[in-house]
Amino acid sequence: INNPLAAIFGYAQLLLKKKRDDDAEIASLKRIEEGARRCQEITSNLLRFSQRGREGRGKVDLAHLVQESIALIQSTIEGSGVRLETDLAADLPSVEGQSGQLSLVLRNLLSNAVQAMPSGGLVRVRGFAKEGGAQIEISDAGVGIPAEILPRVFEPFFTTKKVWTGVGLGLSVAFRVVRDHGGQISIESDPGRGTVVRVFLPMHSFGAAKVVATAPSTSVTLG
Repeated sequence: INNPLAAIFGYAQLLLKKKRDDDAEIASLKRIEEGARRCQEITSNLLRFSQRGREGRGKVDLAHLVQESIALIQSTIEGSGVRLETDLAADLPSVEGQSGQLSLVLRNLLSNAVQAMPSGGLVRVRGFAKEGGAQIEISDAGVGIPAEILPRVFEPFFTTKKVWTGVGLGLSVAFRVVRDHGGQISIESDPGRGTVVRVFLPMHSFGAAKVVATAPSTSVTLG
């Protein structure tokens, strides 16, 4: 699938370069380009979801990874009215892990926070040391998640979005990666007021993760 997608994406970009800014076909070509990009993200998520393995694991500088992940999604939120604010403790420890997988988790969580605020708002990213490891918290002031569906948000292919832009794999991939790193991931959400996602990563060891999804009236543990 990725091979023909690469051709679609590449030729769309080539045609865009040949067009003037006022060309009537610009909008259509940009839709083709964006559609191909979204398909590439879906196949990438499917591949990551199906692959396990611990190759390439080593010391990960979380502060650097957070800043890098924010930079990678920055272009997608331009003009959205969303602002990103970081508060990373000076003593935020490094963890043992696979930087590419952890970056995917952060980007998925950041993207979810951005999409939860269609009218714009503030996404806060905090990072601090916690006994035995480090914790990253991503909070938004968006639409929130209804209590009745909160326990299902980590299920593969479950999505609350009207359009399956990510095929519902964002949180299930995040769960798998955090679990494989021996960490914990939890979600607390208040419909109409926002959501907080907390990811704890140990400095060492890998094992079963705990997943907690909570709302003002709902608390459930998965995994």
